[in-house]
Amino acid sequence: STPTIAGRSSTTTDKIRRTIIPSVDPSPLLPLRGGKYGKSTVQIPRVGYSLYKTPPEQAARCVSLALRCGVRHFDVGTLYQSNSEVSKPFQQYLDNGFAGLDGKGGYYRDEN
Repeated sequence: STPTIAGRSSTTTDKIRRTIIPSVDPSPLLPLRGGKYGKSTVQIPRVGYSLYKTPPEQAARCVSLALRCGVRHFDVGTLYQSNSEVSKPFQQYLDNGFAGLDGKGGYYRDEN
């Protein structure tokens, strides 16, 4: 039999368990409302990459590697003091796709 939570019936325990552990995996995308009057919805990935406490000199390399690994949701902030470093790999990715990212926070172009 399934263990119950102390002092609770098995029905109550099952309800609590279903609340904590959903029977269906949640969507990998999280809907966020925004826009004028909150009428638009944008889907963002549930799992993201935070640059909190990442030294600014390592931020560009971290973003470059995360982009190459498929991360598309980043936590960046002015208080992290790495915006200028972080912006470079993002711009390179937007301009050139993966071909512009070398995994070291730098840019390269294949001349072939």
